[in-house]
Amino acid sequence: ALPEFAIVEVTGRDAERFLHSQTTNDVKGMKASDGHMSALLDRKAHVLALFDVFRLNEKYLLLIPANGWERVIAHLDAFRFADKVDFEKLNGDLFAIQGPRARKLLMQAGARTADELALPLSEPTLFNCQTKLFSKSLTGEEGYIVFVKNEESKEFWHKLQSEANHLDFVEPD
Repeated sequence: ALPEFAIVEVTGRDAERFLHSQTTNDVKGMKASDGHMSALLDRKAHVLALFDVFRLNEKYLLLIPANGWERVIAHLDAFRFADKVDFEKLNGDLFAIQGPRARKLLMQAGARTADELALPLSEPTLFNCQTKLFSKSLTGEEGYIVFVKNEESKEFWHKLQSEANHLDFVEPD
């Protein structure tokens, strides 16, 4: 389980232009399923927050450390003015699957192809649960973060633990 992160969904007609003007990296150049690290800065260029931005068709998902998601939304909201853009923290749980056997575990969980796992962001059905799958290493090895809605979270967690045990995964303390 990965309670240290939260997902904020950014939608609306002006979402691309707005995020491009408010974050440090190129949002306008992102294609569907792209992702990269970004930051929010204050007027003196001090870093307020670091996070990942992922594009999913016409919406954007921000993968933010859990202790900073409210600050990120508050900052973005303060500069929204006339822009047609909305922010919503998604309710669900995040799980980290990291290491050299991560891809094998996800393929056994239901990922269709290795190419699907190579995308920065995809929406596979894993263990019969709808997920958002972020390709993100937290360890320096191949890694993924899986978002599952609250109502499917327990089922996903039990199936993930069972399959991970068969592959000799280690759950960190």
